[in-house]
Amino acid sequence: MRWHTFCFTPTNLILTRKELVQKDVEIKNSIRNPQKEDILKLLAKIEKIPFDEIRQFAFSLTLRELYQLVYYFPTADIESHARKICEIIKLRFKDEFVELLWTGFQKNYINRKFCLLFSEILAQKGELFVSYFRNPTVYNLAKSWVASEQITSSIFKYLNRQGISLDDFFTIFKIEDDTLLAKDIKKHVYLYCNEDFYLKTGGENLRSIIEQYNNEELILFTENYLSKVSFVNFQRDVMEFLAKHKKKPREKELDFFWSNISDSSFKKFCKWIYINTLKIAFNDDRREFWLRYIDLFEDMTYVKKYSQLFMYFENCVVVEFGASGAVHVYQKEEFKKQFQRFANNTDPKNDSFFKMPEKAMRIPHRGYNWQQAADNAMSQIFKGNFIPNVTVKTSGQWIYTDTKLTVGGHYARYYL
Repeated sequence: MRWHTFCFTPTNLILTRKELVQKDVEIKNSIRNPQKEDILKLLAKIEKIPFDEIRQFAFSLTLRELYQLVYYFPTADIESHARKICEIIKLRFKDEFVELLWTGFQKNYINRKFCLLFSEILAQKGELFVSYFRNPTVYNLAKSWVASEQITSSIFKYLNRQGISLDDFFTIFKIEDDTLLAKDIKKHVYLYCNEDFYLKTGGENLRSIIEQYNNEELILFTENYLSKVSFVNFQRDVMEFLAKHKKKPREKELDFFWSNISDSSFKKFCKWIYINTLKIAFNDDRREFWLRYIDLFEDMTYVKKYSQLFMYFENCVVVEFGASGAVHVYQKEEFKKQFQRFANNTDPKNDSFFKMPEKAMRIPHRGYNWQQAADNAMSQIFKGNFIPNVTVKTSGQWIYTDTKLTVGGHYARYYL
């Protein structure tokens, strides 16, 4: 005898269940996002009802209408409407309203009319909210913040005292990451926080926040970040954003943005720019050589098309030409007069344009100790001993002229 197993599948019941689930989803969506006409009709009714008759009106509302009012309440901007809706919600309060109202607050916390009325609900329905937050301390803090006109500032002070991360804070207080409150907390915190907070956040996340700042906020952030974060901990995503959107000006005082940043912070920003420009320009021993002058640079421009690097010092400008070619050093005033307007990415010129031997001191990149000879030459130039039409002899410690140029009655041949 064979045994057979039969499986009964109630197809019609399964289809009916799917239809009911889909309908339930549609109903909930229509409640969460009521048609404007439906809300206007409800508000028109509420407008006509005297406040002393609001109780009777509240219990005449359908469940759909009640939920629609709960979702609308955080956006209510007319005092009389908001007050009556608040009373209706109190009279017909349901446990589910706790989460709906707390989420509504996060999305509309700047609506002070709603916040003051929501504070009343928080006080009246305290037990339900304590249960929701699972902690009376959390509930009391949340209640105080709802009533505060400076909520983001109050939360920042709390975070500073407690030393907890934003992620933990959002979890404890059930704050959704994509709400207006969450975004504004992040914006405020990163205007004033310390280095550790920045580093824990990560550069990529931090950049997504500062992209939302207006110019005034970005000034506050930039000063705080550059002054509090140590140079070695600068985050590339943040620094690249600043370098791209707030380019380093040639004269700080003439730039509205950077003129509001302290000199010490601006100097750190410039140093980061210079180091990263040198990394882009060189992949050989020249990078390490010029890094030694990092604190002496006044400005720097890299022309990508021709791989030219213009390095500005107090009394001279140094020009490097890509993979080959001797360094050309010009007196600053002479460089400005002859080349300044073309030393950029807007109207670049090829290498030969910037090679004017009769005006320059040249330093070849050859010889076993070219770096020492170059150091010696730069030292003399910084002291004001600049001699045009001179090439540094990098195989020794002498410089010599290509022509019989004399200085003070002597051949321009100096031991450095």
